[in-house]
Amino acid sequence: MDYFIDDDHRIVCRAEIFNPEENKRITCYSLGYDAIGIAPRSWRLMDIYSPRIKFLRQLIRYVGILVTSISVPIILSSLS
Repeated sequence: MDYFIDDDHRIVCRAEIFNPEENKRITCYSLGYDAIGIAPRSWRLMDIYSPRIKFLRQLIRYVGILVTSISVPIILSSLS
C-alpha cells in the first residue's frame, strides 16, 4: 500500500481511526483526492468521444463480417 500512498502516485490516503470495541487504533485506506478527481474528467471525455467510439466499433464489426463472408467461401472452395 505504501506504493499507492506515495506522493508520486497518491491513489489512496491512509487514516488512523480509533475502534472503541477493540480499544485500539486501526489503519484504514480511502481513495485519494487525485484518484477521485480523475474519474469525472475521464467520464466527461467518454461522453465527448462516445459517438466516435461507437461508430468505430460498428465499422470494425462490419469489416470483420465482410472479410469473413468473403474469405470463408474462398477457403471452402479451395478445399474441395
